[in-house]
Amino acid sequence: MQLVSGTQYEIRLKKVCAQSFASRRRKKNILIMLSSENLLPSVLILLILCLRLGASGGILVGWNSSIFRGQVLNKKQFGITLSFTSVHNMDTWRLTTVYGPCAEPDRSEFINWFRGHLITDSDNWLFLGDFNFYRSLQNRNKPGGNLSDTLIFNDAIGHLGLIELQLKGRAFTWSNMQQDPLLEQLDWFFTSPNWTLDYPNTEVLPMAKITSDHIPCKVAIGTNIPRSNIFRFENFWVEHAGFLDTVQNQWTISQQQSSASRTISSKLKALRSALKTWSRGLSNLSLLIANCNKVILFLDALEDRRFLYNPELNLRIMIKKISLLLCCIIRMSTGETDIQ
Repeated sequence: MQLVSGTQYEIRLKKVCAQSFASRRRKKNILIMLSSENLLPSVLILLILCLRLGASGGILVGWNSSIFRGQVLNKKQFGITLSFTSVHNMDTWRLTTVYGPCAEPDRSEFINWFRGHLITDSDNWLFLGDFNFYRSLQNRNKPGGNLSDTLIFNDAIGHLGLIELQLKGRAFTWSNMQQDPLLEQLDWFFTSPNWTLDYPNTEVLPMAKITSDHIPCKVAIGTNIPRSNIFRFENFWVEHAGFLDTVQNQWTISQQQSSASRTISSKLKALRSALKTWSRGLSNLSLLIANCNKVILFLDALEDRRFLYNPELNLRIMIKKISLLLCCIIRMSTGETDIQ
């Protein structure tokens, strides 16, 4: 399970994920969510660290305590480093999530802090977030930029020996949200050399940009967590036409068993299978949200390559509103409320 700006997403099995979300509104936040499959939002333990006030907000980190034990190792106004230990196999790795400042002298202090990390040959370390630097002048869609900043940033990366995780399918991660937008890649993902040996299938995937001017990104790391085959009965099923007919038709099918208890058990198993098949034809709000996000993601990727025409811009605005409305419907139907 992942949360991005109050929106719920389902992730596939055999993945441990981290997401970075930044918003350039009056308060800026970076959200990192570490979690696993088949877990409900109610069991997520959130650690909120408010580092700065005013125009620039802080960093929020959350993880599932039944999967990881987390410990804060270092905390600055522009970054947090945590150590995570798996409760399953006791593997340990580190996460540093950053929000790089835009102006001096904080900018130089941030680079010195970033460059000063000590990474051993055996460390599994993941660095990610909004660095507010780009590595090349080609990391923006318009002429200009600060060549000196690119040299400083690349020197720090080389000094640490970090390996970049390429963002798949997108050239830029930030937009100024204008009709003729300035696009830049300001969000970056790096690992220590040993990480590539222990977790060679790590990849960074873009997600739909619904409310933020930054692209939410998902870091997927392959694991061997088994999938549990659990049947979940949804309360809203009883309100749908066809539910009672499905139950009645399945329950009246004769089950030849040696005892009454075996007959009941057999009927329940058959009914479970029938309800699973029947429920696939119901309206699926999560699927509608996923389809909306695909359209937004496609239009964002298209904007990387050319200007969007007015109908395309209006379509993106409309789809974003629809997606947010569907998310509100899901929250109301499940009894969830926004955290104030």
